[in-house]
Order: sequence, then C-alpha cells, then structure tokens
Amino acid sequence: MARLRFRQVRYFVEIVDAGSMTSAARRLNLVPTALSLQIRKLEDEFGVKLLERHARGVSPTDTGLRFYRSARKILDTLDESEAIISGRSDVKQHFSFGMTPSFLHAVGVGALMPEPDAANGIMIEVVEANAADLMARLDVGELDFVIGAIAPFAQRSDASVFEVAEEPLVYVTSAEYHLDDGPIELEEALGPNLISIGSQSQSWSALQILAERTGRGVEAAHTVRSSELLRQMLLQDLGAAILPVSFVAPELRNGTLRARKLKGEPLKRRLGFACSGASRRRHDDQRILRYVRYLVEEFTLGTAPHSRELGVLWSGRNSTKP
Repeated sequence: MARLRFRQVRYFVEIVDAGSMTSAARRLNLVPTALSLQIRKLEDEFGVKLLERHARGVSPTDTGLRFYRSARKILDTLDESEAIISGRSDVKQHFSFGMTPSFLHAVGVGALMPEPDAANGIMIEVVEANAADLMARLDVGELDFVIGAIAPFAQRSDASVFEVAEEPLVYVTSAEYHLDDGPIELEEALGPNLISIGSQSQSWSALQILAERTGRGVEAAHTVRSSELLRQMLLQDLGAAILPVSFVAPELRNGTLRARKLKGEPLKRRLGFACSGASRRRHDDQRILRYVRYLVEEFTLGTAPHSRELGVLWSGRNSTKP
C-alpha cells in the first residue's frame, strides 16, 4: 500500500512554488535529476500524474493542484506548531479564499494587497470562480472561505453562511450616450436592447420574477456568458443591462458607464461569507474576521452609494443556516 512521506510533500510544494525542477532543486540543495526522480516515484506509487513538464518548467495538473493546496496546508500547520513551541510570533497563517467575479471586480486589487493591519498574521491565496464552483470546493476542503453572491447554494452546503452586504440591481448604460441618471420606470428599462449575462443567472431570474409579478414580460436581445464581454458591450453602447452594481462598479466610478435606479419595487441581492466547520476550528477567527471586514468595507466603498454593509459577523448575530 502506497504511503505519503513528509519529504515528498515538502519537495512537491517547493517545485510548484518555484515553477521548475532546477530552481526547486537549487533551493533544496539537491541535484535536479534526483528531485525529478522523487516526484516520478511519487506519481508511480499512487498511479497519478501530478506535474506537466514543458519547456518553461513544470505546472501542476488538476490533481496536482488539489494535492498542492492540501500539502501547503500541511506545511503551514507544521510552521504554526513550530512557532508555538519555539515562542515565535512571525509565522503567518495561510488561507485559500474564494471570491465570485463580481465581488472581486468591485474590490479590485485591494483584495489581493490589503492594508497591513487587515492582513496581519495571515497570507491570502485568492481563487476566483462562480458561486456554485466555490461552494463545491469549500465543501470538499479545497477552500477555507468563500465570499460573494452565494445565497442560492448555501442551503445545499454544510458550511456556515453569514450575510455581510446587500447591493441593488441597477439599469446600466453607456455614459457617453445616455445622460439621464434619474430613476427609470421598469417598463422603460425592459426595453428591446437588454443584454443578459446567462439566461439562468441570479440577477436575470430575479428580473423575470419581478416582470411577471407586475404583468410585464422580459426578453434579452443578447445573452452573453462573460462579464467582461458584457461590460465591453455596454461601454460601446450596444445595449443596456439590469445588473448588480458590483458587476460594473469601477466603470461607474470612472464615469464610463451610468447607473439608474429602478422605480418602484427595488431588486436586491445579498452577499454572503461562508466557512466550513473544519476551517473555523483550524484557524484563528479574529484574524480572518478582520480580513473579511476589510473586504466588505472595500466592497461597500467600491459600490457606494448603492450598497450597504449588513454587519452580521461583527454584531454577534448567527449565520443564515440553522
């Protein structure tokens, strides 16, 4: 029966971090061929392929990437344990943090390079993916935490989910050709030039429900799968969209797009922060909560004046799950 050895864990993490056998071998004071043989032996023992070899070096396969994330946590835990018994306080905790594209678009590089006090004692690996994928990866332990519009997937997960912010859906057009920024009637907004980002998206489904409830129909002139393509179409005045404000927050700030509120019943969505029970037990809550609060503040600042912070995590209220 194959057994994983700590030396193999350390070697593999070093190789992925370095991006090449030669660089990793230099760091480990080994001969590159000897290091390569160690990894091939590991792959043969478990019957998997962990690395893709190419002219520029190496990169992990899908299985290799999952192994790397797990191996990195093993090494981080060992560093933390060593810091405890040696009395050191300089070792940082490593977190894998999933963020949905619209959330990351709204907070920008602030999520990747937070202020020192917000990230004190922690290292953040940011993973961007859709909400369903992030929650699935959280459930199997590939991620420590997730933040974004995850509400539709929360009830299918065993994670604890806290609502942290609320944002409205707004009518978005090119600023160059549409100068009116007052509220717009729903009937006018549901015009013939609407662009939808996926017919099954949360925002489009909410819009359909509202339109049906008010006796109107809604149909997209164009349906796209990429949020970046949608933004480019709006910038070029190829249509309009009814979107959560985070999708276009930087463009609204720099004035290249314009948002108008919908008159009558507002459309809103809530953003959640999710963590598995294992993650909460393994990590220092106060450190990560400080970082989450920083993210939420960046989000509400980036989407101002439309969004608002709910403050659930720092008010002592419970999660949305029983």
